[in-house]
Amino acid sequence: MGRGGQGTRDTAGKERKAYSWSEVQTHTDSNDRWLVIEGQVYNISTWARRHPGGSRVIGHYAGQDATDAFRAFHNDLDAVKKYLKPIHIGSVVGEEQQASSIDSDFRNLRETADKMGLFSPSYFFFFVHLAHILAFEAAGYLVMRQFGTGWIPWLISLLCTTTVQAQTGWLQHDFGHLSVFKNKSNLDHILHYFTMGFIKGASPHWWNHMHFQHHAKPNVMDKDPDVRVEKLFVIGKQMPVKIAQTQKSSMPYNWQQHYWFVIGPPLLFPVYFQFMLFRHIYTRKLWTDLLMVTLYFVRLFVLYFPLLGWGIIPYYFMLSLHVLGEPSVSLCMNHVPMDFLSCSLFPTMPRHNLYKIAPMVKSLCQKHGIDYQVKSLYRAFADIVKTLKHSGELWYSTYQQFHSS
Repeated sequence: MGRGGQGTRDTAGKERKAYSWSEVQTHTDSNDRWLVIEGQVYNISTWARRHPGGSRVIGHYAGQDATDAFRAFHNDLDAVKKYLKPIHIGSVVGEEQQASSIDSDFRNLRETADKMGLFSPSYFFFFVHLAHILAFEAAGYLVMRQFGTGWIPWLISLLCTTTVQAQTGWLQHDFGHLSVFKNKSNLDHILHYFTMGFIKGASPHWWNHMHFQHHAKPNVMDKDPDVRVEKLFVIGKQMPVKIAQTQKSSMPYNWQQHYWFVIGPPLLFPVYFQFMLFRHIYTRKLWTDLLMVTLYFVRLFVLYFPLLGWGIIPYYFMLSLHVLGEPSVSLCMNHVPMDFLSCSLFPTMPRHNLYKIAPMVKSLCQKHGIDYQVKSLYRAFADIVKTLKHSGELWYSTYQQFHSS
């Protein structure tokens, strides 16, 4: 089972081997994947396909130390570790991969946050959040039922329903990360399907599939799906050069800071997200997701068609334009201007505690010379355009250099 290493035996008498890091790092193929957690080596070649978080999330750490990600994604480590026993094949010895100074500080920060109770949820916060979402949902319908479908009640109703969708997006995030009920994860799953599926009209499984990959390798090319945009855009410093060197021109990327306003948030992301989530449901036969999404459209039709008739189509178009455009703008703000990095941070920390950990994260960043940014909405938009322009120019100059005759 692998090359080299001294044989050892566990408490059950089963032989285990000791592997070097250089050996572990050779097992990165889709059918031959190893990773390391807390100094122990695990063969995830088969298990990756059954991993609840998706095969890609765990597969991104093939040949690497996944200790920090393992701790970040799982609330009950003792319960999860029982699944590791059958795939445990040995330990790491020899040229040990030492944790960097920032990794050690980050682990200490996580322990501090745990001792401060920052991973403990406030049920009152989430109850009030869900209650105000349902209140706005009811208001959006009752305004038009009571006052008619003139442009003023129409706009007020649209404002209410878009507020519902935006706020539900943040609430489902907590349920999706199992941040609320923690060890009673079934409640998180049920409410995730209720909020993401029934209220928002999207696939919870699709969101988990995409978002967990993002947290596993944020802003890392070929791993974070949020930055797989090379068909239309190039971002950062690596992608423009890579695309220019290996591909023919498919888009005038040097003009991307202009066409982003046309095919970015207003069109690309709403259309793309809608297509991809239904494709995800169909190809993976996710019938529960399909049911919840169907119930969303049935509810929308039953409530609003008697009021608007076929006017429900422009109403839904404006609703979806905001619902999917708003998070896509937020996504761009957090990805386009930022350098590529890899850090899991605190995906399972309840949102109402993030402001408490923020000063400590800022201090850690200052200690290690990392730029910690808090931006206004205007500056965030400006940075998107500025970064797109810079990346486009980098692509153009590289493209000219490699493809000019």
